[in-house]
Amino acid sequence: MRTSKWRSETADGVENERHIMLLWRTPFLASTHFSLLVAQTGPFSTISQRSYSMELNNSRDSVTQGDDLVNFYGNDTASAYADMMDEEVKKTVPDLKLLLTSLPEEGLILDTCVGSGHMLRWIHENHGSQKTRQLKGIDISSEMLEQARVRLPGSMANLVLGNMLDMSSQADESCAAVMNTFALHHATAKECKTAIQEWTRILKPGGCLYVGAWEGKGDIDYGDHSPGFKAVLHQQTDIIDWMTDSGLTIVQSRTHMEEEMGMNSFYVIAKKPTK
Repeated sequence: MRTSKWRSETADGVENERHIMLLWRTPFLASTHFSLLVAQTGPFSTISQRSYSMELNNSRDSVTQGDDLVNFYGNDTASAYADMMDEEVKKTVPDLKLLLTSLPEEGLILDTCVGSGHMLRWIHENHGSQKTRQLKGIDISSEMLEQARVRLPGSMANLVLGNMLDMSSQADESCAAVMNTFALHHATAKECKTAIQEWTRILKPGGCLYVGAWEGKGDIDYGDHSPGFKAVLHQQTDIIDWMTDSGLTIVQSRTHMEEEMGMNSFYVIAKKPTK
């Protein structure tokens, strides 16, 4: 399925491939997630990243993940993405402000696909009451984590190599907030539903889940410029249904027209009821 016309002509008549922009707009890289979470002990080598990707491929048959996806988010993409996020993060600020107004007093804030770390950095810098709260970010790309470490140095956040669907190392009701923005197109509908169930499990009562994603249905068609992995669009109504099926209550749902991309993005905040 072609979701939109991804190519546009420049003044010189040269094609500008919009699909790269789509993938850069996935701040917190989503893949199918497994039970491997590597605690941060310093920079991760290319070998360790490739070994992690191979374990994903050997452990589970997934059409949306694999070496091609991990390798795509290498040094060049990670650096360019981080530069772009300096401005893009501003689009999430109203949501982040709302998210942080009603969180439980205790519990960490977990970014399940942390990317360049811009959102956790914004939380740390702009909400004094949150500075004592533990921040944690995971990502499948070691290069993305290196970008995050630039913005979240030292003990500001716990950054680990991992995969967003595997929350097996995270205790029940341990998080005040769980975030995942522009990563779910790297997961199938079944995987998304499972991920939301797991994110709900680790939320404290009164905690919030924040999801941002592309609006659509079916596979993304990259034509002759396939990056080597499958990407899947999801409908806003489906994401909301999966949230409510998991026991969450919708706090806010908004849609934003991405004129440059010719499609909608959407943002949903949902709360876990208190006991």
